[in-house]
Amino acid sequence: MKPSEEAACDILEWDSDFFRSKIARLREDTLRPALADAVDVWCERQAVDCLYALLRSDDPESSRVALSHGYRLVDVRVTLERETSCRPESQLDSRSSRPTCVIRPFQARDLPGLRRIARARHRDTRFFFDGNFAPQRCEDLYERWIIASCEGYAQAVFVAQPKETSEEGMAQSSDCIGYITCHLDEPEKPGRIGLVAVDAASTSRGVGRALVESAVEWFAPQGRLRVSVVTQGRNVPAIRLYERCGFSTSRVELYYHKWYPREALR
Repeated sequence: MKPSEEAACDILEWDSDFFRSKIARLREDTLRPALADAVDVWCERQAVDCLYALLRSDDPESSRVALSHGYRLVDVRVTLERETSCRPESQLDSRSSRPTCVIRPFQARDLPGLRRIARARHRDTRFFFDGNFAPQRCEDLYERWIIASCEGYAQAVFVAQPKETSEEGMAQSSDCIGYITCHLDEPEKPGRIGLVAVDAASTSRGVGRALVESAVEWFAPQGRLRVSVVTQGRNVPAIRLYERCGFSTSRVELYYHKWYPREALR
């Protein structure tokens, strides 16, 4: 059996190139002492700097083994889902709570504004919480992510714009106050919401809810009966937003990172 098969790991070429560190990912969602030992041997042979491990939250032994082998918990990954046909109570009478924004498809002129929001509004993610990735590089990651989404990585990108600028016909790139990306994976899978962000000055105004509801409405004609979204367990406002929009938790996983000292690998 090859070392990579014993350790059940893969090298992540894109992540490695982007962060300028050799990064690998554990394929398994549970961890036992024998596997953890094999992973360490494989990572040493491959000169891995950082290993990602996404483990089940309902397997206590995995958590114990991860901690005893030097893995650090960096995120609680919460997946939420809802049916596209359901209509949450919060939407039944929305006249009094309509946001002061309009939601429309992305246009090329929006990109500078979206890039600005992306750099500032994803700081609760595991890359920022890890502590070993340079903060500016983490900002670069989400800026590149939204650019790629607008260039075709996402099947649809919707933008929030202040209602007054829309009515006056004076929208500029700086008028963007939020975005959401929509992805169609395999036909049998739910539609997937990717990146969601609202400018800090526009939070608590219903912008996030308007974006999410617009995304769900887009998925229904695409033949998707369900929609999923992933957020961080620490991001309580996001979880509350999705629950108000009719989502419920379907899965909880634990994200660990293990960093290997460079002097031990070279």
